[in-house]
Amino acid sequence: MTSKQLGWGTFSVGFLLVGIPFWLEPYETVTVPNSFFGWGVLVVFLAAAFLRALAYFSFLHSWLIAGAIIPAVTMARTLVEVVSDPTSNNLWPLVLILAAGTGAIVAIAGAGIASLFARRG
Repeated sequence: MTSKQLGWGTFSVGFLLVGIPFWLEPYETVTVPNSFFGWGVLVVFLAAAFLRALAYFSFLHSWLIAGAIIPAVTMARTLVEVVSDPTSNNLWPLVLILAAGTGAIVAIAGAGIASLFARRG
């Protein structure tokens, strides 16, 4: 398996693991970034740690790939909701910024801690 396939695979699995519970949550109860605390944060942290420590990705690549999971999940939900009701998400840019910040912080932590334990070949 190439590193490109491994990166896309990790992103895709993380996208589904974080996205499915988030997408099933009713619109009235969703709050970003609070809806990601718990399972979503754990998945992103582990994805960044996996890419850095076991898949031999650089710190930057691990951070960017894993950190994009939460904003991608948020944007996917926003697009679906806007198609069904165009007035439902008038603050989506702010929500996307909050999601990107959450993903970036968690991924930095995961990649940073994994860097301490990464095997050097």
